[in-house]
Amino acid sequence: MARRKNESIFSLLSIKSPIGKQIWLCVLVVCGFTASCCLLWNHLESEIVENESFMLQPDKIVVSTKPDWINNDIRKDLIRTEKIQIPVDIRDQLLAENLSKAFKAHAWVKDVVRVSKQYPAKVTIELEYRKPVAMVEVFENDKYGLLPVDETGVLLPPDDFSKSQASKYPRINVGLLPTTADLGEHWGDNRVEQAAMIASILLDVWEKLDLHRIVAVEQEGITYFEIHTRNKQRIIWGSAPGNEQPHESIATQKLGFLQNRNTIAKQVSTQSQTILDLRNPARLSQSSETAPK
Repeated sequence: MARRKNESIFSLLSIKSPIGKQIWLCVLVVCGFTASCCLLWNHLESEIVENESFMLQPDKIVVSTKPDWINNDIRKDLIRTEKIQIPVDIRDQLLAENLSKAFKAHAWVKDVVRVSKQYPAKVTIELEYRKPVAMVEVFENDKYGLLPVDETGVLLPPDDFSKSQASKYPRINVGLLPTTADLGEHWGDNRVEQAAMIASILLDVWEKLDLHRIVAVEQEGITYFEIHTRNKQRIIWGSAPGNEQPHESIATQKLGFLQNRNTIAKQVSTQSQTILDLRNPARLSQSSETAPK
């Protein structure tokens, strides 16, 4: 009985039987397909792996170490706002140009020095960052605020500064007027840009000299600047650096005079209502006025 059953199975699997032919044909098709897939993978494997090594991923964009005053991640900002499309093929001829434009448009970036592509996919970007030097006092929408600028008067992201951080910077007052500039753009008022130049010169000695605010003053069509201290003393700085009037001291001379603590102690601290005029340090003017709060 068992022998007859085996003979029956073998006869079914025989290539001479119709069913056997179909079974063996299916087996050959499956084996052929499997072999073809193996051959195709062996052929394409290196090419697929190679293509992946050309795809630039977010963590392979390396930028210059950011300074202490920048808290956010510029690279992540650009990816989040889709200013940078990632992943992207490193072989894209416009990649370096597009990355340069994207980073240069960020408010914290002053310049893109160099963009270098490497294989496997990696990009190194050398950046020059903007440095905050002052906070411009504004009054807008019934609210008083401080907006940061760099030494050229470019508006920086105010949300990147805490109240305590903002309080440490020189303040600029040009009448509390707001700006229409977007982040990364010049303020749009020459007085702000000129005051920012003064702030950049004084930044390293600002707290040591107990300085507080730079104020733009208009007199007979001429703009000059005063510096108010925290104890309400007034120091007449004069013209912006590079715009000095004839016989006016230049910025380095004014800074040197301010740094002379003995001179300041004699001329300012001993008389609470003295105005120190740096335009010509040899002559000090006296007044009963004090700086506003």
